[in-house]
Amino acid sequence: MKKLVFTVLLAVLGFTTNVFAQENNEDRISAFVRGGASISSYYDSGSDGSNIRLGYNAGVGVMLPLRSKGLLTHIQSSLLLVSKGAKSEELGVKTTVEQVYAQIPIQFVHKFSDGDDTGASIAFGPYIAYGLWGDCTVEQRVGGMSSATASVSIDTFGDELKIDRFDVGLTLTFKFDFEKFLVGMDVDLGLANIGSERAINHWDTMKYPKNVSGSLYVGYRF
Repeated sequence: MKKLVFTVLLAVLGFTTNVFAQENNEDRISAFVRGGASISSYYDSGSDGSNIRLGYNAGVGVMLPLRSKGLLTHIQSSLLLVSKGAKSEELGVKTTVEQVYAQIPIQFVHKFSDGDDTGASIAFGPYIAYGLWGDCTVEQRVGGMSSATASVSIDTFGDELKIDRFDVGLTLTFKFDFEKFLVGMDVDLGLANIGSERAINHWDTMKYPKNVSGSLYVGYRF
């Protein structure tokens, strides 16, 4: 399944390189850097009790014009460092899961203005991501009415949690360019469970949810 997803995404990139153009200033290839804040959580089976966790996003990207100026005017892709995960609290136990991914979205873009330097745009497409690092921290109050807490931290992608490093999903972007500067918002919806269902004992199974996140960012175009 993972090899199939990579093959399809590479095929999309290969196809679109045949329709890129650089005919004038409005059709130039542009690169950009970006960074900002993110919020994330889980959804679907196994997400009960999941709350929003704050994170970050940063990366570089490129926007390529399409030769045929129809509904879709550009294609853009980025290499992003994205912090995802979730928080939960139950019976005095606080759990925070951090998953830091290298993420590559490939999006088809519609720009609402004819010019390339200023205007709003919307983009949609798939993303693939690979988990680089992360920690799962569990804190619990100790000593009855005492405010003291005990905590333990384990590797998010280690053998204990068994969270998969690979993730795939869909991403939607709203962006506004103002000459060299840009402001945008991403919404990512994971399509893969972050782990494979496994038995805890004879009666219970561990069900893993899917990632969902949103990002706000600012950037600069070259």
